[in-house]
Amino acid sequence: MGRLASFSLRNRALVALTTLFVAVFGVISMGSLKQELIPNLQFPAVGVVLPYAGASPRRSSRR
Repeated sequence: MGRLASFSLRNRALVALTTLFVAVFGVISMGSLKQELIPNLQFPAVGVVLPYAGASPRRSSRR
């Protein structure tokens, strides 16, 4: 067995305490981050309008 595995099995309380410390530190650090959850997004858009003579919409002859 590896050294780390043997150490963790021998010192379960220390491993649990270290895990708890890292988790608490992570939650505190995450709270201090200045980050927007939903950032403002602007997608570029282009519109092209061209006149085409005689291309009007047709009326349906069926009723």
